[in-house]
Amino acid sequence: MLEKILLAVDESEHARKAVPAAIELARAGGGTVHVLHVRELVYARATVVGDTPAEAERLVAEVVEELKGAGVAAEGVVRTATFGPARAILEHARDLDASMIVLGSRGLGALGGLLLGSVAHKIIQLATCPVLVVRDKQDLDDRHPAAAGDDRCGLP
Repeated sequence: MLEKILLAVDESEHARKAVPAAIELARAGGGTVHVLHVRELVYARATVVGDTPAEAERLVAEVVEELKGAGVAAEGVVRTATFGPARAILEHARDLDASMIVLGSRGLGALGGLLLGSVAHKIIQLATCPVLVVRDKQDLDDRHPAAAGDDRCGLP
């Protein structure tokens, strides 16, 4: 059963595309969606760069309300990390004893993910529970035109 679904979100459109998938999973499994936003703080020249606590709380509250509006049990939390969001997401999944992690991805592909240190790539590699990565079809079509229009889940 999918009792505890961890939905990792940020302010990107890619992350927002994962919300409907979490809704469907929660409805099918009767579980609760635990929304997590990781405030990644980067120290640059004696200043801290990252979203503000208020922005982070607003983002989580908006997603929780969207989930509740769809009839799904949901709660949210913001965590702060200076060591990268993937590690914080994995720690939260472990602390929660999550049944599944759901997150969005830009769909850079294996090489792009390796070179850029993709959060989704790291989570897929290190998670001990199932991971659902929701990718935007239009974005994939734009990045990988050879596969454009193929609706067979990536089959050549």
